[in-house]
Amino acid sequence: MATWQPSNACSRYGASMGRDSTRDADIREIVAQLHAGKPPRMSLQRVKLDSGGYDSGGAYWGTGEPLWRASDDTSNPTCDTIELFFRAPTREQAKRLVLGKVPTARFYR
Repeated sequence: MATWQPSNACSRYGASMGRDSTRDADIREIVAQLHAGKPPRMSLQRVKLDSGGYDSGGAYWGTGEPLWRASDDTSNPTCDTIELFFRAPTREQAKRLVLGKVPTARFYR
């Protein structure tokens, strides 16, 4: 699995505040259609932030607990995918947060 490369989050107005996560209603639809009958395989990665709280694409997250990104594995780049951003102190707690949104998820690094 490749490391996530965030898109540019800066514009002439400055940095965006974080990034959007997939909405709960959309998650249910994606799981039902794209992953029908199979648990979605999710990757869970810690997002590296610089000392000012920015990711490598320039989105501002602030400082605090580690930031995590979870996404499903789809081989088709034209399909909608699940993408979640959240904070959790440990990987295990991050997995529990993902399972709260995608109860059938299976993880790999």
